[in-house]
Amino acid sequence: MQTPQEFYNLDSIQHRTDWQKHVTWHEQSMFYRVIQPGKNRWNAAFWCGSGSVMRRSALMSVGGIATESVTEDLHTSLRLHAAGWKSVYHDEVLCMGLAPQDFLSFTIQRLRWAQGAMQVLRRESPIFKKGLSLAQRLNYISSMFTYFESFQRLMYTVTPAIVLITALLPINVGITAFLIRFLPYFILGQAANIALGRGHFKVLETDRFNLLKMTTFIKATFVLLGFDPKSFKVTPKAASQKGVVRSLLRPYYVLMGMLIIGMVVGALRLAGLCGPLANPGAFWMSEIWTLYNLWLMYRGVRSAVKHITRRNTYRFPVHVPVTMVTRKQRLSGVTENLHAQGIAILTDNALLQTDQVRVLIHLPYTLVSGNLQVSFNKQVGSEQLQYTGKTDHMWISGGIFIPDSAAGGNAIDGFLISIMDQQLQIYNRLNKLEHEMLEQIA
Repeated sequence: MQTPQEFYNLDSIQHRTDWQKHVTWHEQSMFYRVIQPGKNRWNAAFWCGSGSVMRRSALMSVGGIATESVTEDLHTSLRLHAAGWKSVYHDEVLCMGLAPQDFLSFTIQRLRWAQGAMQVLRRESPIFKKGLSLAQRLNYISSMFTYFESFQRLMYTVTPAIVLITALLPINVGITAFLIRFLPYFILGQAANIALGRGHFKVLETDRFNLLKMTTFIKATFVLLGFDPKSFKVTPKAASQKGVVRSLLRPYYVLMGMLIIGMVVGALRLAGLCGPLANPGAFWMSEIWTLYNLWLMYRGVRSAVKHITRRNTYRFPVHVPVTMVTRKQRLSGVTENLHAQGIAILTDNALLQTDQVRVLIHLPYTLVSGNLQVSFNKQVGSEQLQYTGKTDHMWISGGIFIPDSAAGGNAIDGFLISIMDQQLQIYNRLNKLEHEMLEQIA
């Protein structure tokens, strides 16, 4: 039995959270809220690791967990279904975990999933696996073949730029005739995705994440040729290395450079500086398409750079009143983020770096005191001050926090766990409302 995977770090790279409207979406929402329930209808929902329960006798009947691939959950599910066992997808959030916080951990996780799918496809393909029903076979094939869509996305990314640079058109047709055929196909396709996605399919966000995963999935397909991963890499939860993240982004810098060159050359052609154009409408379309790809890629790269993790522990973005006592003054503030081992605080005045500050955290039911070793401070942008009622002259200061007692650390942990429980209840309420709406529509 598998349940949905939800996450308490709503500021991760795979999340899009509106803190003012208390609305969040993440890159796996479509899978856990729409695709897995659909697979469940055909007894094809597969094990995803966390948030699951497995019958021991079923597991032992297929030789235990499949360790021949780096996606043991998918591989084991395939064997269980082929052996006649039934899977159940229980569409209720019962636990929460930590999503990949930055681009490095996101890439390592997605690479492992894609490489494991290629290993299963090569060694124990659902196309030929005995014991699967036709519906199960098609479900597994669609889940594994989705990684090949990265080649399609690469072609959609570079083709308009190549057209602008070389003046070679992939099809020779008038712009009006092309749009008459293309626009209905494109609009109806997106409308179908939105309708079937039940609010979990975001057109621009999905396309942006497809771009961010593109080079990773292309790399993973080489496993089909026998280039197996050297080891199983667990998704890292600690601080990422800035240089490693930037190296992962190099292909996108190259592609962005290519798109910019294409737009410049295309603009020169449209201005008539490179001679007359046989089909100027096609070049205008290519220019617009290239601009869209460039904008989308810029947003993806910007998000990856923005989410570089510098801490080994995750801090919750919660706002709790605090009182601070330094050598010269007594200040009041509010937490920007909180963990039993670290804290960041918003104040009217900056705390000096290297200062040892006494901090009193006003939790809902108790007070926690301790020492803060200030390691950074910076002036805060206006967008971070909306919940404080102020618009300027505030500072964020933070560093390592050491509670005076173990009880204080436990109190902080208990408070943060209660925050997770509130998120869990919100997810389940929204899910219940969604099911009620679907029943009314039916």
